[in-house]
Amino acid sequence: MGAIAIGATVGVALTPQQRPATLASPSPHDHIDVTSEEFLDSAPVEIEVTTSASGDARIPRAGVLSRADCRSGSALESGVNAFSIEGEPLLNLVMPLPLWRDLELGEAGADVDSLRAGLRALGDDLDEHGPVTTMLVNALNNRLASINAPGRVSGVSHESIVWLGSAVAVASCPVTVGTHLQAGDVIAEFVPAVESARVTRLPGGLAERRYVVEVDGQVFDLDKDGTLADPARLATDPALNRVRDTAAGGPDSPSRTVHGEYRLAEPLDVLVVPPSSVILAAGTAGCVISGDRQVNVRIVGSELGKTMVVPAAPTRLHSVRVQPEASWKCT
Repeated sequence: MGAIAIGATVGVALTPQQRPATLASPSPHDHIDVTSEEFLDSAPVEIEVTTSASGDARIPRAGVLSRADCRSGSALESGVNAFSIEGEPLLNLVMPLPLWRDLELGEAGADVDSLRAGLRALGDDLDEHGPVTTMLVNALNNRLASINAPGRVSGVSHESIVWLGSAVAVASCPVTVGTHLQAGDVIAEFVPAVESARVTRLPGGLAERRYVVEVDGQVFDLDKDGTLADPARLATDPALNRVRDTAAGGPDSPSRTVHGEYRLAEPLDVLVVPPSSVILAAGTAGCVISGDRQVNVRIVGSELGKTMVVPAAPTRLHSVRVQPEASWKCT
């Protein structure tokens, strides 16, 4: 009996204990399915906005102001009438330079070319350069007639035009109807216009693809150096002009900083794989193992434990090896 008991005790001691199921190692999964998604490569950015001097509009001749369609926050547009002197309408005209003299047929100069530019911008079919011609005089007279203002048969009166450097928002209207004005008196003061805007620090994106930046719900194309690409739109676009007034830099600063989002103009279709599945080569180049083949890929982003890749050549990729051998290299 004693021998049996001793044998049983030794047998229990030498018998391996079963490992509890909760501590058992899980079965390894060599491969994992690949998923796809759209990738925008977005990032928050700061945009430096540079503004012009405020500027103003001035009355071209003396007299009593009989009309003033001028309101703070509105815009003075080219080709319309906003001011009249003693019942005679004046024509708003956006052009590079103001007229500083009356013009007669045959006269030429920078002011003539400026008048041509202002009328061309309104849609008149005129040459870009050249002397005062009957065609130029007629084009201006047609514009004056549209606001019930008199023109000249063989020339141009500079006193019929309110010069605007650009069509920008009005900050204030310092005079009212009934005011007696002298030629050159200020009749409207402008809000500084946006001259340029540039992303101050470009993220490291996909250089060969087109990017945009979104500011206050408005989307702007970007040049390669991060400059917002449409200068004409910048001056009047409500997004930049609205945020400009509250941006860092102060009201008297020529440059201000606003916030926006940088992203791809068109989303990129990418494959999503575990970070551990990618064998790095050089830079953003690498490869993954799918079944028994190597697939070269380009890494375009990563977040929250996933890596976004694009195959270097068109191919179908359904699964990848989760953990390639450490010794494996991309070829």
